[in-house]
Amino acid sequence: MFSPARDDERLDSPRLRLPLPRRAALIRAAAVAALLCLAAGVLFADGSAPAAAPAPAASPSPSGTPGPVAPPGTVGLPLRLPDAGVVAVVRPGQRVDVFGASADGRPAQLLAAGVLVLRATARDEAPEDGALLYLAVTTEQAAHLAGFTTDAHLTVTVRSP
Repeated sequence: MFSPARDDERLDSPRLRLPLPRRAALIRAAAVAALLCLAAGVLFADGSAPAAAPAPAASPSPSGTPGPVAPPGTVGLPLRLPDAGVVAVVRPGQRVDVFGASADGRPAQLLAAGVLVLRATARDEAPEDGALLYLAVTTEQAAHLAGFTTDAHLTVTVRSP
């Protein structure tokens, strides 16, 4: 049977006595904390602190990767060429001359000189009816090319750097 405890049989909860850190350990821990704070302050004070990701300067392309941006003073012009093989030799960043030959047999004429290639469709992305180049042209060149592309055979020549 249960009987109340007598005064001489007192049950106390055991106390766990943890040793306190010594003075040298406390000083060492404080010095490490101070040095870590100082290092963090130095890293963030020089402007190299991680910031929010900057907005991309390029518009996204259909594939999701950043697309090209036309330089100031130019506009982007998509230009479809009948020969898909052009893409094999034209790379973004190159300068090309655009020539057009009309269907009536007149000789080809230079439509735009020294235009910057911003994007060229890859061979496996090119549709069966040709290649697509994205060019940086002036507004005058864009108007000239837009009026000529409806009934002409277009091609480009790559300029040497």
